Amino acid sequence: MGTSQSKDGSTRTAIPTDANQQPEEVKSLIGKVPSARLNLDSADEEIRRIVKSRFQKQDWAMGRGVVEEEMLVMGFRPKSLVSHEVKHDFEIALEHPSSRPKSARPNRMISNIIYCITYSLSCSVILDFPYLCYKHGGATFLIHWLISLILFGIPMVFIEIGLGQYYGKSVTLIFAAMNPSFTGIGMAMLMINVLKSLWNLKVVVISVYMFTFGLQSWYKSENQWSRCPDISVNCFDFIKQERCTHLKEMAIEGLVGQQEYEREKCPLFLESLGNTNFSGAHGVNPIMMDFMNAYVWPIPPDLNRFEYGSEPIIQITMGTFTLAMICMGIGMKTIGLIPLGMLKIMAVMVLPWLYYFFSSAPNIDAGWRMFFTFQSTHLFDGQSWADAIYMVMTTMSICDGTLHRVGALYNFSHRYWTSVFSLVIVTVFSCVMSTLTLTLAVSLLAHQMYTHGGSANGTDLRIHEYMVHGQSLTWSAVPEALNAFGLVGPFHLIVAYYFSIAAIAFSSLVMNLSQIFCCLKESALFGFLLSLGKPLITLKKLLLFLMLTVFFLPLVFTLTMPWSIVLVRLGVQHSANVMFLVALLEAGVVAYCYNGGKFFVDIRTMHTRLSFITAVPFICILTISPLLAYGGFSCQLSLNQMSRVADYVIPTKLRNAGYMTLIAAIFIIYMFPTVSILTNWFNHYSIKAAWQIQPTWVPQRKHDAKVAHANRLAFRSQQSYSRCVVAKKGVRHVTEK
Repeated sequence: MGTSQSKDGSTRTAIPTDANQQPEEVKSLIGKVPSARLNLDSADEEIRRIVKSRFQKQDWAMGRGVVEEEMLVMGFRPKSLVSHEVKHDFEIALEHPSSRPKSARPNRMISNIIYCITYSLSCSVILDFPYLCYKHGGATFLIHWLISLILFGIPMVFIEIGLGQYYGKSVTLIFAAMNPSFTGIGMAMLMINVLKSLWNLKVVVISVYMFTFGLQSWYKSENQWSRCPDISVNCFDFIKQERCTHLKEMAIEGLVGQQEYEREKCPLFLESLGNTNFSGAHGVNPIMMDFMNAYVWPIPPDLNRFEYGSEPIIQITMGTFTLAMICMGIGMKTIGLIPLGMLKIMAVMVLPWLYYFFSSAPNIDAGWRMFFTFQSTHLFDGQSWADAIYMVMTTMSICDGTLHRVGALYNFSHRYWTSVFSLVIVTVFSCVMSTLTLTLAVSLLAHQMYTHGGSANGTDLRIHEYMVHGQSLTWSAVPEALNAFGLVGPFHLIVAYYFSIAAIAFSSLVMNLSQIFCCLKESALFGFLLSLGKPLITLKKLLLFLMLTVFFLPLVFTLTMPWSIVLVRLGVQHSANVMFLVALLEAGVVAYCYNGGKFFVDIRTMHTRLSFITAVPFICILTISPLLAYGGFSCQLSLNQMSRVADYVIPTKLRNAGYMTLIAAIFIIYMFPTVSILTNWFNHYSIKAAWQIQPTWVPQRKHDAKVAHANRLAFRSQQSYSRCVVAKKGVRHVTEK
């Protein structure tokens, strides 16, 4: 071996290039690891690029030594850095810097917009938002909701889609890729998804039942919707009431003759109207009234009547679940997502149709006044802000993994802003249209009921009394108002209304099932099946389908039981607490990644970045509003809704079911960081690693880590060498023992 004298007088031994001059231990490795002269100057830029891609900034010094050490063992091939066993992700990125993952293929702008609407728009825009908008002052609540949407909703949409695009994984693995301590956040999102799938299944079953039963009755030759045998609580002609009242006033003033007044049979009609009690059923036909008493809560329901039509309910439930599973399998290949998105868009277009009809009806002044009157007392109400943030999350499907899935499947490229703001516009339009429709419908019903009672001066107060029963009123108020127009009423709009609810809920159900499917597919069990070999591909798919079936089949049968509607409603209401908790934790992780100028998650795949001006109010509202909303919503559920509803229908055993959801979510979320901290403390590692963000590439595979570790051990086990000295110039040297 040749020796060289360094400046400090120590003797260093250069690496011999001749194989005959090397020790026996090194000779045995020559056939496996190609020999090369390691000139770091020619590859310094390449090394820096690799280090930056694999390590964080604070670990670059350590990372450079690791990379150079691997280069030395592997013969220093900077363009590939390929071990013979595995090819790293950063190697693929260096060889093909412009390539994209197969799943992140670019799409057209219209397709991206439809994908966002398909995944994100929920049936809360029809069922929940109108009631909360009325509850908190009509148009005043829109101020809360729009501010929360701008400062909280839109940044969260960008962040969640960006996380999905960057990692390309399901929601259970995205946070695990950052740090194993964050795994519980993804699992809590999966739990929210399960609860929402139950709720969407229930909504689809009820609306499809009303749609099919109403459509069947509509086309019968003799049915309750096409004839009115007498004037009763089950058959009332709203148009005829208006005409007879008008003719009576004109007859009194002498503008029309008494003969014309009697020709219309108005005296008999008004006499029967005065003897009829409309306190419980204001113009609703028997089909709709039986259904409302059994399934929804405009008045305290009689759960003993739930057996009415139980066989069709079971058939619709099983059929809906089967069809959703089929659409989920088609949608996974993206050819079924466009029809589902178009179905949601068609459902949204029913809302302006209903609004146009109600806006041209009489006696809607009270509804207009209620909606457009500014109420300053609600503007500074903490509960209004809490419900506004809650509706931002539910109407746009934030914090349940939906938007992460959108980012993982599709590459939005420069159309990113267009897709997100198109989703925002559709959401705002749907919420405003559904609120106006419900408000005008309730105004009609309130005027009708007060007219029957002989006092039309307290219509605004009656609207409040009518709406006090909660969100479920949206099931009945619009159909009741449409039916109140009598035999000439637009009964086809009742069918269209329930169809719109079913369409949105069914698309959301398919999306929920697809997310659960993806999480199961990327689970450890599926990875074990994947390692068994290609001959078991068909068996793996069957087993995965069996996992979903076994998981959901008991829940499907549970939905047909009388108390299940209470359990599902409680679970969904208290999942709002879980959503607040998840939103706070997810925002905290993103704020931890925030470096003061740009958000960390929008690297490479996100061409548009959130500026510092957007980030400052966003982080401020994240640190204050979710805490207030979480506390306020929990208090409101505990003291207001729970105490009132429990008096009517909730069995004693189910009163704490909603709280168990929140307790389970808290346990899952905080279990992982607790285990990580205890493990690091027991093994004398740094506790800071329990919450430190991992390198930003996709999750490291265990096989990669084993190969790198084996390379380092093989290098350090050389008996003739003790350590590696990194030299900036010249030939790499090692110190002789």
